Amino acid sequence: MRTITGHRGAVTSLALTRDGELAASGGADRTIRIWDPAGRSTGRTLPGAHTAAIDAVAFSPDGGILASGGADGRIALWDVEHDRQLATLGDGGSGVKAIAFTPDGRTLATGDAGGTITLWDLDERKRVTTLPGQRGAIRDLAINAEGDLLASAGSDSVITLWDPTTGAHVATLTGHTGPANAVAFGPRGSDALASTGADPRVILWNLNPNAVINRICAERAARCPLP
Repeated sequence: MRTITGHRGAVTSLALTRDGELAASGGADRTIRIWDPAGRSTGRTLPGAHTAAIDAVAFSPDGGILASGGADGRIALWDVEHDRQLATLGDGGSGVKAIAFTPDGRTLATGDAGGTITLWDLDERKRVTTLPGQRGAIRDLAINAEGDLLASAGSDSVITLWDPTTGAHVATLTGHTGPANAVAFGPRGSDALASTGADPRVILWNLNPNAVINRICAERAARCPLP
């Protein structure tokens, strides 16, 4: 459909608004660019806030705020309409590799190269809690449409599920044989989660335990019917 160019070096992160009207990209050149995917206007560059590669970008649910995370360990919040930086979070620790907003736009989840997940209160602009995360870098984060499940993909090959409201561990999903690179939930009301890895494979998970149990029992009954 269209090829967009402008970064000087690798494009390391991408995000779209829900309505598809805007795209954001972060690059190894330490810049963030805002694009019109339809090509109705030229792209623009947000003023510098990071001193290293931009490894994660995400739009808020309403598309008004862009969050960016860099290898410098900082998270920046941007007013997209006015190309203005609103705040900077983080203390410059491990590089930020993944970012996800809750559906209400009030909480931001970030994952870093050290395997730690942090939840931020965006109203107060402060850290709420830190989750133990995984062994190795957090490569991607996703929050479901209901806002009650956070999924993290790690370089330890594991997908972990969390409750983003309490920070409680919900489940650990194993199946990838290499680093898990990306996760995505199905639409509202769906019990599906998709993950991809360096194995390379795509795994579709059913997160409804009752449905999984019923399927396993049905398959076993078909193979070994009861007398």
